[in-house]
Amino acid sequence: MRALAGIGPGPLFALGALLFALHAQADENLALIPPAGSTKESRVSDLKQCLAISAEIAHLANAVTPFEKIPLLGQRTGRFLFTTTLSGPRPYADDDSNPTRASGFVGFNNDGSPVSDRYVICLLAKGYRWPNSVSAAMEQPRATFPPEVETKILYEAGRIYRYRGLPQEGERLLKRVVELDGKRLPDAHPYMVQDLGEYAIALLDLKRIDEGLQYVDRLLPAADQSPKNLRKFQAWIFERYAEVLPQDRGPEYRSKLLDTARKLRSE
Repeated sequence: MRALAGIGPGPLFALGALLFALHAQADENLALIPPAGSTKESRVSDLKQCLAISAEIAHLANAVTPFEKIPLLGQRTGRFLFTTTLSGPRPYADDDSNPTRASGFVGFNNDGSPVSDRYVICLLAKGYRWPNSVSAAMEQPRATFPPEVETKILYEAGRIYRYRGLPQEGERLLKRVVELDGKRLPDAHPYMVQDLGEYAIALLDLKRIDEGLQYVDRLLPAADQSPKNLRKFQAWIFERYAEVLPQDRGPEYRSKLLDTARKLRSE
């Protein structure tokens, strides 16, 4: 290793320590504010659950789209997770188990990764929030994926968020999927059937029945033309919506949903 000219090992060590201290001071620990009513035990559970969810999504979609990153407000997420060579990533937290961005270097990926990005996104979807000192980036990142790639990533992420009990985040991503795929695919296309179905389920989970029925209406006309692997999927959706149908839709519409579901299950 080459020494800096004119600086011996003592001054060099002191200079390094000073630079490290200045960096740490400029980028001190930043903790997410937990939801009201949370406890240390619930926060520990949230951290573990979000790490598991983010790893599951990254296994299927090892890239994060700019649209997914909007809740991050331009913040880097790498130091929210600590990684060693002997284990996978682990949540970094303060003494009260609040998710925290460390100011150190060793064991942290400073820039972040698909896992750390989605780990923080998951926590934000659970009701954690940035402190007031964090404001949105001046310019949101621009799209860098072709629509067919972006929708595949968002579909997998949105589906898992919804399935793992975060329908709000699932709805946010799946709505984007429906918008993008709807510009290039007909509603009868298998991808659109999956998009519309998953989005309708997310809205059902959120009890936004009237909104969800708009997408059920788009599934109905070509339901009997769907591939076999999607027929029971649609039948389940029609049956669930029939159970919570608003009165203004009337008994005829309910019968149509149930009759279509019955036909799909019999084929």
